[in-house]
Amino acid sequence: MAPKVAPTLSAAFLEAASTKNELVKKLRSVHAALSEDDVEPNSASYPGLDSLSAYLVSPKLLSHKDKEVRLYTSLCCMEIFYLYAPEPPWDAGEIIRVFEQIISQLSNLAHCHSSTQANYAMYFHILSQLATVKIGVVLVELNRQGDAQALEQLASLCRTLLGLVHADHPQEVMTNAVAAIAACVDEFDATIPTPLLDELLLCVARGPNPASADGEAPAAASPSYMCAFNVIKRSEDRLSTPLAALVNGLLNNDTRYTSETQIGQDAVWGIVFELHRIAPSMLTTVIGNVASALQMARCLVKILENKPELRELATASLITLLNDPVSDIRIEVVHNVCDLASEDPSRVSEELLREVGNRVASKSKTERKDAATGLAQIYQTHYSKPKLAQVNGDEDCDIDTIVVTALNLEVDGANNSHASLAWIPEVLFKALSVKDETDTDMRSRVIQIVDDVLLPKSLSTTARAAGVSMIVSMIDDTDSNAYKWLGAFLGERAKAQKQLKLYLDTREFSRTHQAGTTEYLKANAEAEAHLEKLVNEFAPFAFAGANEASKKTEILSKLHNHKDNHIFKLLASVADCTHSISARARALEDLPKRVTHLGANASAWMKTLVRRCSMGAAFNFDTINHCAMFAQESAREDEWPACALFLEIVKLGATAFPEMGGGNDAECFNTLTEFFGECRNLTGKSKKDADANGITTVLSNILALFAPAASSSGGTSNDPEEQLLRMCVKDGSPEQARDAVFVMAAMVGTTKGEGKAAKTLTEQEAFSPLLKQLTAPHRLSIENPRCVSVLSALAALAEVAPVAFEGGGGGGEESTKGVKAVRFALESVILGKRGASILGKSDAMEVSDDESADDEEKPKMSAAAKTKAAQELATSRAVAAIELLVAHIGSLPALKVPRTTSLKALRENGDSDISSPAHTGIVFDTLLRIVEDSGMLPNTRDRKLCTDAKSKAAIRKAAGVGLIQLCNSSSKRDQFLDIRGWHILAQVLSDSDAGVRGATVEELSLMLNAQKRYTMAPSLRFLALATMCADGEGVPGNVSNSNGGAVNIGKMSGAIRNAATECVKNLRITCEKVVIQCKAQGPAGEAHYENSIKPMLMPEYALSFAVHLLALRKETPVTKKASGDKGEIDGAYKQLHKRLRWLLEPLVMSLGEQARNISFLVRITEQIGSSFEANVPATDGDADFASMDKAEVEQRLVVVCQAAREVILKFIKTDDHLAPYPGHIQIPSDFFLQKKGAGKFKKMGKAELAKERKMANEEADLYEDGDDFAYGDDDVDMEPSRHEESRDEMPPLPDDSREQAADLIASPIGKKPPRKTNWNLSPIGSPLKGGKINEKRRQSQAIMGARKTEPVAIKVNRSLSQSTASAASPKKAAGNKRKSAAAEKKAKAQDESLDFGDMMDQENAGGAQANSKKAKGGAKAKAAPAKGGSKAKAKGRKATKA
Repeated sequence: MAPKVAPTLSAAFLEAASTKNELVKKLRSVHAALSEDDVEPNSASYPGLDSLSAYLVSPKLLSHKDKEVRLYTSLCCMEIFYLYAPEPPWDAGEIIRVFEQIISQLSNLAHCHSSTQANYAMYFHILSQLATVKIGVVLVELNRQGDAQALEQLASLCRTLLGLVHADHPQEVMTNAVAAIAACVDEFDATIPTPLLDELLLCVARGPNPASADGEAPAAASPSYMCAFNVIKRSEDRLSTPLAALVNGLLNNDTRYTSETQIGQDAVWGIVFELHRIAPSMLTTVIGNVASALQMARCLVKILENKPELRELATASLITLLNDPVSDIRIEVVHNVCDLASEDPSRVSEELLREVGNRVASKSKTERKDAATGLAQIYQTHYSKPKLAQVNGDEDCDIDTIVVTALNLEVDGANNSHASLAWIPEVLFKALSVKDETDTDMRSRVIQIVDDVLLPKSLSTTARAAGVSMIVSMIDDTDSNAYKWLGAFLGERAKAQKQLKLYLDTREFSRTHQAGTTEYLKANAEAEAHLEKLVNEFAPFAFAGANEASKKTEILSKLHNHKDNHIFKLLASVADCTHSISARARALEDLPKRVTHLGANASAWMKTLVRRCSMGAAFNFDTINHCAMFAQESAREDEWPACALFLEIVKLGATAFPEMGGGNDAECFNTLTEFFGECRNLTGKSKKDADANGITTVLSNILALFAPAASSSGGTSNDPEEQLLRMCVKDGSPEQARDAVFVMAAMVGTTKGEGKAAKTLTEQEAFSPLLKQLTAPHRLSIENPRCVSVLSALAALAEVAPVAFEGGGGGGEESTKGVKAVRFALESVILGKRGASILGKSDAMEVSDDESADDEEKPKMSAAAKTKAAQELATSRAVAAIELLVAHIGSLPALKVPRTTSLKALRENGDSDISSPAHTGIVFDTLLRIVEDSGMLPNTRDRKLCTDAKSKAAIRKAAGVGLIQLCNSSSKRDQFLDIRGWHILAQVLSDSDAGVRGATVEELSLMLNAQKRYTMAPSLRFLALATMCADGEGVPGNVSNSNGGAVNIGKMSGAIRNAATECVKNLRITCEKVVIQCKAQGPAGEAHYENSIKPMLMPEYALSFAVHLLALRKETPVTKKASGDKGEIDGAYKQLHKRLRWLLEPLVMSLGEQARNISFLVRITEQIGSSFEANVPATDGDADFASMDKAEVEQRLVVVCQAAREVILKFIKTDDHLAPYPGHIQIPSDFFLQKKGAGKFKKMGKAELAKERKMANEEADLYEDGDDFAYGDDDVDMEPSRHEESRDEMPPLPDDSREQAADLIASPIGKKPPRKTNWNLSPIGSPLKGGKINEKRRQSQAIMGARKTEPVAIKVNRSLSQSTASAASPKKAAGNKRKSAAAEKKAKAQDESLDFGDMMDQENAGGAQANSKKAKGGAKAKAAPAKGGSKAKAKGRKATKA
């Protein structure tokens, strides 16, 4: 029996329809019948199915004018596809016509979003059939057979499917559309046609949030994008290779792809970006990981350039790439971003550009250099030049325009092409922290940027001056260190200029002598030494390699002996800080050419030298001079903030280059003095505004800096003496009064070579009126509110004119006033022993009408305000009094005390004389008492007022800094600081107030570095104080209990280690020089060195002082906590390790890998820990050791020695470090007492040390904090010390040994010039070490030694000199006979520089005495050259000075 519907499935059934409605009805029936499950084609049950199939594709139905007919025809065709799969019953043309209609019907689904809408179900059914039956693969097969129309229909089908999905559609629509497209994609073999890929990529290129017609972005992601996204994710394996090939073809402009695709070059960047987000692996399958990232970087930057709607997303991806671990990728991003920003910075966000700025601190040399270069060019092109265009176009523009530009008052708007670039100079100035030792190329590049790029020389002087102000106004408003690094850079350039000038002057002086003479050889050797220092410290050679030293020496030797005098004239022109830009350009162009014949390295180095020494386009005399003029003009227009900014720049230049004050006949100085007079005559609101901006104070600072050079130039035209005098005695602040005295002193001037009497008379004539007014009773009085300024002026006067201050010692009127001023500061202000004024009635009667009390109208104040004002006055008055006392004692001649006089006798004798040692002792005791009492003054009047923390901290700070200054080794007054005082001084180095600790640590750093007032080698006691400068746990500002309550001071704490390292190196150089002198005296001299001098100069002996210091600190633990415990004691022991490292690291690491002082340091800890006990000084104050009993101190001493051993043993790297120290170790007897019954100390052997080192490494890891102690990253300074020591197993040293060592340090050979801080710890070359230049110096010294055989002048005690003479005369012949061949060979082979390792080698050979005999001949041979070299240097310095 035939099925009921059998007649329906035939062509005749449809042909019978006579109307449209009937046809639609019949088509519905046909579709329903075809949907039955039991329909089978090519079967007897359905004979009309083939005819029905043929009729459905006829134009009569597929092209019918009624849409319903076409719709149901399409539905029936979909069922036929299903029934006849996989071979449809139509030919290729018929299949194409069917798909045209199917695609047309599918497009209607884009407008039907809900099942409630008409025909939605039928449209969705077509889509479902495409997805389920995968009907689209029919077109794929036709395309495979070469049918071009099939590919067109397939692309159209894909486009329709991607576009029909709407946000309101059910999820099934998206799912089916993705499945239908994926079915077609998966059907292809290896190659997928480009038109099909185009449809996917063009949809992706529009992004997830394409802008709508009105420019607003839709709220949700585009359904079409998400459809393509899902297709690519679903068919990633099949699409990966074809898509990557197409993208690469587009990127490489391959015609095989560009001729087939519809995608333009402007769209490819968006496509790449989206593919990077959808399936990054597609981009790596062809071009590799790194290459993909590099290509991606370029693509992302192109997106920034061409796709504004994708910039935010592209920026985020670029920032990610800038932090990629591969440096090549980061460099590529830096290059491309900087290139785009150079063209148009508006296309690069500030966030991305700042991320490029962060790469300036990269570890990759290329990356940081290119980042700095790119940012600088962007700043010049799009910020500095546009900003300065108006000023640059008119050199004489009005001051208002300059002020607006300098203060950056023209706000950088979003529409400006130069917006958001003002921060770039800050980043570049920070890059000045990179030292030559780290990266010479980077430092040279940054210097070039600062000098030539930020503000190019093509700008006018007015524009460059305004540009400098604009830059400084930005970096000075931030909390960064950019401003400090700029100042440090200018200071280093000033030092380079001075060193270059010193070399040129010394070389010129040597040419005044006949070649080959002794004078010529001495001066020439000194000049070569200056040239070598110039290269090592300021202008290093860029080449590297095994022969670097020999190449450098050869080039310098040829340059030094060059006959072209024009080379040295050009160098002299840039050594003057007032030279013009044209002079710099001439030197840069001409000098490299003149040394080309010496090689490319010489030419490159000459350019480096000129760049390092010459003044750049931004900071030079012309711009500083213009800023001074701008400041004056701004003040006249009442633009006080701008005036303060311009003066800040002038001060920046004056601090580094005070010689600018005499430039162009003191033009800048004259402008400032004229301006100073105008400021002093201001009244009303202008005066208040000027005072609020600190104009007068800054002006006085600058004048004090410029005055010496201006006075020497003879070009000063304005005499501000009257205003300066008024500032000192009437209305100046303490700082202004002090600066006024400095300016007056500089302008007085004395004739060179003037005798002491004439100098005294000159000073008295100049300063007697000032001294008389300052010491008037109404001014030098407790009740005088201006007493602080008066004391500050007196302190400056005592410093710059000590002869006038004390009246030349003649006991005259001025002398009396100076004495009374000092006594007033000490007895009235500090001690409170006398009344309000120390001056008597006779002094009051001398006051003239002009000197009468200043009638100042005092404002009305409340009781609380009066109390606060009285408190501030008392604090400031005490600080100023301390500064006066310190300045006065510091100005006195070096102390000369008879050896037989005890310190106690000095303190008790002659207290009425302010120049006596007794007065100095009283000041020491007073300051120590203030520190010990936590800043409380020792008088009842001010003690009640200054009770708050701020006041006590200010007084404590002044006392601590003053004590360090009083202990200057050149004055020999550090002996007043006994053991008790030394421990009290250590307290202030671990203060809980950041201002107190920071100031004292900085002053200590200056002492250790021998900078400013400190010119001599420090005492080892002060080197040991470096242990107290280590920070505790936490960030700066934290207070650590394990660190004795000291506040963390950050970088200053780290920099103290650098200063300690510098101090250690220079002490070793001093040791080398002194040992040569002692060897020249024979065995007695060597014995004197070993027994008396070496313990006071060799820096390793500082460890014993550090051990004593830490053993008497209450925070030092009394036991070492077990490894399993983690209590507070563990933190204290960890901090103890850190403190010891602050001293031991400089001692060991300054010698490098060849450090052979480890066993020496270990033996010190062994001896102290086992055979000695700490001498605890008596005190009645609040010092840490006041409450400690003997047992507690002994426990702490053992713990400190144990911790020191652990730290030292961790430095052992080779077996040489384990070699036992064979010589004697001396322990300071004033600090340690030998235990009763302590026997001879047993030395540990190499095996024992190795075993203990292993144990120490295992245990010490529990206490190390993991800090990376890299030198050269911080800035701070440090102090010196003095030694009173005894020898192990020998009688204590005599008391006068301290004085003998001090004399040796002060001798011409022992003394060294002020040193510059070298934060990177580059080795200080010994003047006796290596290189052809030094070899020539030694040859010249040998010649001089052969001509002059006078004994070397060395300060030793009389008994030593007599014993040496008596020993040398009768045994001269025998001594000559004892010079065996072996001894001569050893003397010849002995290195000229005797470092710590050399001392150990000698002692290993058999002890000090044996070495004295063996080295006798060699020492004598070196004695004469040493003397000759010293005389040559002294004579050269004298000639240079003249």
